[in-house]
Amino acid sequence: MDTKNVIAAISLSAAVIILYGLFFAPTPPDPKQIQVEKNTITETTDAPSLDKNEQFSKISREEAINTIVDNFNKSNQWGITVNAGHQGHYGQIYEKMLTVVGTSEVPDIVVAYQNQAADYYLATGDGLVDMRPLVNSAKWGLSSDELGDFYEGFLKQDIFPSLGGVRLGFPPKRSMELLYYNEDWLTELGYSGSPKTPEEFMDMACAATKQPFSKATTPESSVGWLIDIDASTFASLTFAYGGDVFDKEAVQYTYDSPEAIKAGKLLHELASNGCMKTFTEKYSIISDALDKTFSKINR
Repeated sequence: MDTKNVIAAISLSAAVIILYGLFFAPTPPDPKQIQVEKNTITETTDAPSLDKNEQFSKISREEAINTIVDNFNKSNQWGITVNAGHQGHYGQIYEKMLTVVGTSEVPDIVVAYQNQAADYYLATGDGLVDMRPLVNSAKWGLSSDELGDFYEGFLKQDIFPSLGGVRLGFPPKRSMELLYYNEDWLTELGYSGSPKTPEEFMDMACAATKQPFSKATTPESSVGWLIDIDASTFASLTFAYGGDVFDKEAVQYTYDSPEAIKAGKLLHELASNGCMKTFTEKYSIISDALDKTFSKINR
């Protein structure tokens, strides 16, 4: 097998799990039990308590990765040297990959969402290696106990029945959609907790837009809901209404379902009333979210 023309895809599916009751996180530090219509998650750990005088050291993701790479280069027994380099966010990596798939410049391993992995595979017919022999290998693969450490649904997400059952990736992690909210701000607005219905959510978001948080650093930029425009946002809203965005039997997207239409109407009304804004740039979550009642974050 010519490794120059084979990509092993590491998948990063956004397994968008939405918090039931219109996706709102319970107030910490109480133990949390999140009920989702299609998924159930139980958290038993308490939220950490932080002393306001406690000092923290903060390093960037790049610094952390460079430290790991440096330690590996110095200590590994095989004489392997890793050269770290930033390739951009998932979308930029995808765009770069499309220009090299099928050439000698293709990398041996790449991070990808499932739809991206399928594109690479279909681009050349053999652009991605089928990872089933690797995963199931007695020597290189995972034992049944090791496979048992993964959620079965996550393992199956990288297998493509429509492409003959090939495995085009393996899950190093999964993401979920969370919505953070400013509890103090909601109290100032006269609410006693997080919203339980879409109507309550809209009322709170619009009320916050009209009445900035008393401790806001930039009151003029206050807004009810700060979101990132991507497929996960719309899918999460549709899931919150109890629907789905894909019909597995018909093998087609279902953006015209009653639940998807409700999600679209909610977004339209919030936008029309000036109760939500989008992030100023990709992944600018923390800096943009300071003066917002609700902030949608992918983790």
